Amino acid sequence: MTFLSLTLAGIAAAIAVPTLVILYFLKLRRRDMEVSTTLLWKKAIQDLQANAPFQRLRRNLLLFLQLLILGAVLFALAQPIIKAQTLTGSKLVILIDRSASMTATDVDTAEPTKTRLDQAKEQAIGLVDSMKEASTFFTTKNSGDQAMVIAFDNQAEPLQPFTNDKEALKAAIRAIQPTHKTTSVEQAVTVALANLPRRKLIENGIETSIEGITEGEPVTMHLYTDGKIPDAPKAKPGPENTMVFHQIGDEKAPNVAITALKAEREFERPEKLTIFVSLLNSQDIPRVVDVELVIDGSVVGIQSATIPAASTGESQLGAIETARAAAREAEAAATTGTEAPAATSQSIVRPGTSGAVFKLERTTGALAQVRLREPSTGAPPDGNVLSADDRAWLTIPPAKQLSIAVVGRGNLFIKSALEGMPLARLDEFTPTQFERAYADGKVGQYDVVVLDGVIPNLGQGAVAATPTTTPAPGTTPAATPAGIARPLPPGNYIVLNAIPAGSGIKEIETSKGASFIDWRRDHAVTRYLTLDPVQIANFRRVEVDPGSGVRTLASCETGPSILELSTNDTHAIIVPFDYMESNWPMHLSFVVFFAASSQYLGQEVSGGYDARALTPGTELRDRLPLGVTKASVVSPDLRGGTTTQEVRTAADGSIVFRTPPVSGVIEVTWEGPAAPGDVKDPNGTSVLRVYASNLLDPQESDAAAAKQVEVASAVVNAQSGQSTKSDRALWPYLLLGGLAIVLLEWFIYNRKVYV
Repeated sequence: MTFLSLTLAGIAAAIAVPTLVILYFLKLRRRDMEVSTTLLWKKAIQDLQANAPFQRLRRNLLLFLQLLILGAVLFALAQPIIKAQTLTGSKLVILIDRSASMTATDVDTAEPTKTRLDQAKEQAIGLVDSMKEASTFFTTKNSGDQAMVIAFDNQAEPLQPFTNDKEALKAAIRAIQPTHKTTSVEQAVTVALANLPRRKLIENGIETSIEGITEGEPVTMHLYTDGKIPDAPKAKPGPENTMVFHQIGDEKAPNVAITALKAEREFERPEKLTIFVSLLNSQDIPRVVDVELVIDGSVVGIQSATIPAASTGESQLGAIETARAAAREAEAAATTGTEAPAATSQSIVRPGTSGAVFKLERTTGALAQVRLREPSTGAPPDGNVLSADDRAWLTIPPAKQLSIAVVGRGNLFIKSALEGMPLARLDEFTPTQFERAYADGKVGQYDVVVLDGVIPNLGQGAVAATPTTTPAPGTTPAATPAGIARPLPPGNYIVLNAIPAGSGIKEIETSKGASFIDWRRDHAVTRYLTLDPVQIANFRRVEVDPGSGVRTLASCETGPSILELSTNDTHAIIVPFDYMESNWPMHLSFVVFFAASSQYLGQEVSGGYDARALTPGTELRDRLPLGVTKASVVSPDLRGGTTTQEVRTAADGSIVFRTPPVSGVIEVTWEGPAAPGDVKDPNGTSVLRVYASNLLDPQESDAAAAKQVEVASAVVNAQSGQSTKSDRALWPYLLLGGLAIVLLEWFIYNRKVYV
């Protein structure tokens, strides 16, 4: 038991108890009376004796009852509570996970619709109720326990700064809404520390703040989550602060989910469409589900899929993962000043995975939906605790053959590689010819532009740059003079032997001899490449600015060798070295590279599958045809309905819209011209373009709650089951007891008077 206002109760007791006792010592002031007989003198003398001051008190039942009443009231004023959870420190940070996995409904069998987030909010409110109250006397503005509230998914949102106002804290907690986003706690911890004063270092009269080290009273961070936090090891609460993990959810929560959805058309026959569906099962028994494919509102196929049970085993990390884990341990040891722990094997549970494949013939575009159903009933899967991943959507662009332009030195290897592809159009340009075609507005008809050793002067500006490799004898000079680098204009490019300005890629030096050592097997451009035999005579070594958004797709011993640049309007696959100073053109992987890059940029990126595949809460960026008017966005909301919002179009037709934090279909409508793949209504007055926003995250769909969370400085185990109970206040019962005693006193007093 603990008291929230013990000081206030002590002050009140010091005043009230002596006052009550003194009242029984007071002498009654009696008026003179004339009596007709001395028979009443005895009674008068008794009254005078009873009211004599400083006389020893007689046993008085009324005084005893009044002391009981006063004691109960004073005890209630101290606000006694039975602690169900122990508070550490007087400064608290309440971190509440609102990601997709927190919408699971496995917390209360009596309330099947109650979610993990609902339970987390109840526990957090109980924590606020148990905070120590500020004292009424001799109080300061920030006396008593203080707390702040932060809600997080893959972004952190501070809802209430530090305060001792319990009602404000509880209102902030109740206002938290669920999302279908992924989980990241690093930013939430960073936001919490940003609200604390940083430790100052004064050196040579200059005062500086120490990053990551706070001063003043340490804080206790209460983390309400199911533990599905992939970036938890990056969170640094600080060595002086404490993290408390409140586990929400069942460690054996069953769930089946759609974790990936993709469509591809055959390279030779684009009308042949294949849709791939990846499935997950977090339960310890195999699950059988029906996978239903719906296109434009009609069911076109149902497949039965058996998903294996989740398995338990030791975690096995590859070389890269092992190195990263060791680096995290060393960083945590340096932060806390302790010795790095020895490596231990950890038992992990791996969900079962399976999939389904649908093959169709379709030349037109479509909106596809994939749903999971219980076999034979058609209802949602039985026992599924998470419904956000039971269905997913996919926009399918119409079948088309690509148009490609090649700008540069007229290389025979590139021409041969592209001529073997089923293209609608293949044109070659010198840099001057391409610049003229760009000025005439004729470049927009090409899906992909190949820049061979050149960056054309298209009016995008220029900056100083290091000289590029000298062109081979007999070839067309580069359009970019030595010492000048130009940025890429909007469009889709394959850039060879050149580095665009402003891309975040910086040339370091040229080295002799290099070979490919690694490339991504999960990217559309490099997944089918075999680059081991490739030898590079002169390798241009580059480095990438971490904030540029450039991805490395392949690497040599000394640095990146194939990169992807992606901005709002420009997408490019960049090979910075001169491929003619290597044996790459002599290998089949050279042809495969051009086929994969062209298909990726021209189909998946350029208004195709990936361009209209979104995740909840991200930005929708696209370009509408010129001349668009009255553009608006219809998107799903948290209540299961839709909202409509007007969106402004830039001069070039670009739009930017922040998608809602829930999965579903997003529609952009406007009045004006339509682009290929857009849908016009029968009257031709409005145009529709559809986007799909899906969760599609195996980490979130693995609904089993975790027993511990590993942050940078410690492994935090979940609190015991009693942490799910809020503190119980005793003062209402004390007031009821005091009222009962008052009634008893009234009865005794009246009995004494009238009997």
